[in-house]
Amino acid sequence: MVDQRHPRNLPRYRPVRTPLMSMGPSLEEERRRHRTARLVATASVVVVAAIVLLVWLVGLLGREVVSDGSGRSAAAADRTPGAQAVVQGSGSPAPQTLAEAVVDEGTAGLRLQLPIRREAITGIGYLPRDEAGVIELRPTGERANNSWLRRTTQRFLSTAPAGNLRWYRLEEGTPSMVIVGAQPGSEVYAPIDGKVVAITDYELSGEVRGSIIQLQPVGDAQTSVVLRNLDAASDLDVGTTVSRRVTRIGTVHDMSGVLEAPLATYTHDSGSGVDMYVLRADTASSVAG
Repeated sequence: MVDQRHPRNLPRYRPVRTPLMSMGPSLEEERRRHRTARLVATASVVVVAAIVLLVWLVGLLGREVVSDGSGRSAAAADRTPGAQAVVQGSGSPAPQTLAEAVVDEGTAGLRLQLPIRREAITGIGYLPRDEAGVIELRPTGERANNSWLRRTTQRFLSTAPAGNLRWYRLEEGTPSMVIVGAQPGSEVYAPIDGKVVAITDYELSGEVRGSIIQLQPVGDAQTSVVLRNLDAASDLDVGTTVSRRVTRIGTVHDMSGVLEAPLATYTHDSGSGVDMYVLRADTASSVAG
């Protein structure tokens, strides 16, 4: 006789859905739906963030490297009506520190002001100058020809705001000379307050190519600021007192076809511009080309 109470002989338990339960999904189905919704939302956020990052990186890689001092691309300047007239425009530059000469470590350096108005600048470049007594320069602004990875890293990690001047490293080594590029004929103004201590011819291959002008800063007999690749103003003489951004000392000399200008790589023109560096006074008298 079969024992009806044996577990194998008992009827299986079947949950019964009440009429109220039949009106909607089960609890397990509801949980599954919420999990799916959360996964979709998370995936959407990740995809959007990836697209934004990709677009940003593409824009960074595709940015035009060549730009003038104001950050505009050279190509954009060429497409602008009257761009040539703007480049050749005259007028004193607005206050803007170009670089600081490190005269003595731990002390305030000599600040060099922008000698050419921003609208006329085609590019700014730094390179080392192998000469006795030359003083290191610390550029103001942001290096434009860093790799995109380094620019990105500096942008995220830097605690100081980036300057609005963009410059190029033309050669490796300690920067000690700056080239301020501009079209020939652009006006050049004194980068410091001081006086003219020397005006000499700048000779290349036996030909005079403009002038070399030496300025002594006010109250500083230890240094001399040297500018070359410019035609000295007719009213400028040795002993003349100059004021930064006020005294016109000359115009940019046309160096096209004379030498291979390193700045031309980035400006796509002749690379003409004013060279400027700082010497210690005991070596300034030996300035040559």
